[in-house]
Amino acid sequence: MKICKEKVFIPILLVISMVLSSCSGSGGSKGVVLDEPITAAIGSADTIIGSVEKYGVQILIPQGAVQEENTFTLKLAEDIPENDPSVGSTLGNPVDISIEGDIKRFEEPIEVTFRLSDEQWESFENPGDIHIGYFDGYSWVYLEPSGIDLENRSVTFSTYHCSLIYPSKVEKEELKRQLAKSIAVENVAVDKKAELRKTTESLVKSVMGPNVDKSFLQDVVEGILDQHDVTQLVKTTANENWTEAGIQLGAVFTQVLASNLWAYAKNADALGDVAANLGLIGSFGTSAAHFENGDFEEAAKELARGIISTHPVGKLFTAAVNVTERQINRWKNAEIEAAYQIFLNGKEPTIPFWGYGSIAAGDFNEVWDQMRGVGRQIVIDAVEDFKLENGREPSSEERAQLERDAKATLEKEFRDRKEKEAAIAEAEKKNMEFLNIIDAGNLLVSGRYGYDSDKMSYKDRIRQIFQLRNKVLADTNRKMNFGGFDSDTELNVYTVEALIKEYVSNGEEAYNEMLAAKGLVEVLDVKSIAGSYVVPIKFSKSSLASEQSLAEGKQTISSSASAYPSEAIIEISAEGTASISYSVSMNSTSSNTIVYNPELTATETSTGNYTIVENYKNIKIATRPGASTQLSDIRGEMTYTGNEVHPHASWETKSDVTLSSILKSFTSRVDGSKLTIKINTEIKMPSSSVGGFSDGFPAIIELVLDTK
Repeated sequence: MKICKEKVFIPILLVISMVLSSCSGSGGSKGVVLDEPITAAIGSADTIIGSVEKYGVQILIPQGAVQEENTFTLKLAEDIPENDPSVGSTLGNPVDISIEGDIKRFEEPIEVTFRLSDEQWESFENPGDIHIGYFDGYSWVYLEPSGIDLENRSVTFSTYHCSLIYPSKVEKEELKRQLAKSIAVENVAVDKKAELRKTTESLVKSVMGPNVDKSFLQDVVEGILDQHDVTQLVKTTANENWTEAGIQLGAVFTQVLASNLWAYAKNADALGDVAANLGLIGSFGTSAAHFENGDFEEAAKELARGIISTHPVGKLFTAAVNVTERQINRWKNAEIEAAYQIFLNGKEPTIPFWGYGSIAAGDFNEVWDQMRGVGRQIVIDAVEDFKLENGREPSSEERAQLERDAKATLEKEFRDRKEKEAAIAEAEKKNMEFLNIIDAGNLLVSGRYGYDSDKMSYKDRIRQIFQLRNKVLADTNRKMNFGGFDSDTELNVYTVEALIKEYVSNGEEAYNEMLAAKGLVEVLDVKSIAGSYVVPIKFSKSSLASEQSLAEGKQTISSSASAYPSEAIIEISAEGTASISYSVSMNSTSSNTIVYNPELTATETSTGNYTIVENYKNIKIATRPGASTQLSDIRGEMTYTGNEVHPHASWETKSDVTLSSILKSFTSRVDGSKLTIKINTEIKMPSSSVGGFSDGFPAIIELVLDTK
C-alpha cells in the first residue's frame, strides 16, 4: 500500500473496495452519499459508475471485465451480517456490488474509489491504518487498500469479484494476528533461496560439466548461498548494476570453490579422477592445470572468470530474485490466499465465498478455472519474466508453455503449502508470542522507542520489528528461544527485544556497540593491524593489441600497449579507515596506414608513455565478523573532477593525458580474525589522433590481514 499526497493507483492482484455510509462530520467531506441503487450496462467498453464528487464513490469497470455484456448494480447493503467487534469495528453501512448471472468474478479487476467523511478520516491515528471489511460468506475479513489519497481523503481498491464491502477500523490484536500469520506463511511456505540455488547450480555446472559430482556441487552451491556477500549481490542486481553483480559473484564463487576443491582433492580416492569428475578440462582448460598442480585458488579464479565471461550473471540473478519476490507477494495477496483456502477446504455451492462456485477440496483445475483474472495475471507475470530473461516476446508456442508452467507452478505451491500447514501454525504461534512480548515492552506504543504513529502505521511498525528481529539473529548468527539463556547458538527473546530497542532508539552504531558489549560478536582489533602495506597490482592482462581494417582494406589502424608492473599502498588507521593509493605507468603505440595507390602508402604513428595516479582516502571499513563494506556503501555522486565518498572520504584521479580509471568494485570484509580489502579497477587507454583503443587494463588490488 502507498500513501501519497496525490491520488495513486497501485496494481496488485487483489485489494478489496469499500464505501462509507452517508454519515458525515461537521462540514468538509461527507463521505458516501448513496440514496438510490445505481445500475449500468458493462462489458463492451470501459464504464464508470458513480462519482467521487457527487456520491462519494466511483467504480471503474474496464472493458473485458466480463465475458458477455451484463448489468452492474451498486447500492447500500440491506441484510448486513454481524461482525465481531473484538476483531474490527464498522464505520457505516456496507455497500453491495453485484452483477447478474451465476458468475460473480471478473476477468479484469475493477477499481473502486471512495471518499471518507472528515469524522471517519480523523478517527485513525494514521491513514495507513484504514482497512476494508469484506464479508466472505462466512465472516468479515479485513484487508488493506491499494492506495490512499491524503489530500482528497479517499481510498482506492481493486477487486475481482462482487461482495459486501465497507471501511473499517481493525483492532490492534487482529492486526498483530494478521501479520503473525502472513510472516509465518512467508517464512515456511517460501524457500527464499530456491531460485538463487537453481541459478547458481546452473552457473556452476556450465563451467564444470554436466557430470560434476553431486555432493561437490551441493557443497559449492550451498557455500555460495551462505555467504554474506550474496545478500549484497541481490541488492546490486535489484539496482540493475549487473557489471558489479558479476564481479561480486566471481569473488564469492572463487572463495567457496577454492576451499571445496581443496577439501575434495584430499579425498581423491573416494572420487576417483577428481579433475575429470569436476569437468575442469574444457574451454577453461588452464583451470585443469592449476588443479593438477594443487593451486586450487587459481583454478577457482579461472572457473569464476569463465562464468562471468559467458553468462549475464546480473540478469540471471535479477530474474531469480524477481521470481522469489513474486512467490512471497502471492501469499500476501488476499485473492491467492482465498483460492488456496478453497483448494484446501473446498467450497459449498450455497456460500458466496469470494465469488467462487461449488468446488471440491483438492480440485485445483476447477480453482484455476474460476480464478479468472487472477490466474490471467499470474500468466502475465510469467511472460514478463520470460521477456526479462530473453530480451524478446515469447512465440505462440512458448506462450502456451508459459501458461501451462504458470498453472503447474501455482498448483505445486498450493500442494507444498498444504504439507506445511502444521509448521505454519507453529510459526504463527511463536510470532504471536514474540509480538506480545514486544507489545508488553512498549515497542508498539506511539511515542516510545522511536515510534510515531503520525509517520508510521501500526502494521508498518510491526513489519519493522520483524525485520529488526531478523537482523539481530543474522548479525549474531543465532536462533531465538523463549525460555532458555543466551548461548553460542541461541538468543533469549528478551535479549532480542533489548537489541531492537537500542537500534530504534539510538541507531545502528549504538546497536553495534551493544552487540560487542554483550559479547555477541567479535570485533576486529583494528589497532593490531594498523599500518602501511605495499601490495602488487595484479593485471588480468598486461598488454593490449588491436587492428582495424577500413575503406575496403586501404586503411589499417594498429594499436598496442603495455602496463608496467606496479604496486599499491594501503594504509589502515587505528580508527578503522583505509586509504589506498597507486601509480601505474604504461606505454602505447598507434599507427594509421593508408594505401593511396600502389606507389603511395602513408603511415602516421603516435607513441607515448603515460602515468595514472589514484588515491582513495578515509574509507570506513567494516570491523564486525561477517560484515562487509561494498562500493555501493561508500560511493557518492560521480563528478567531472572526482568523486565524493560517503562518509568523510574521497578519491581523485590524476594523469598527464586523458587517461581514466574506473573503480568497478571495492570490498572490505571480516572473516573471523581476517580482514580482506579488495579493489577491482580498470585503467583505460588514452584516445589518439590516429584512433586506437577503447580497451583498458583490468586490475585487482587485494590485501588479506590476520590479527592472529
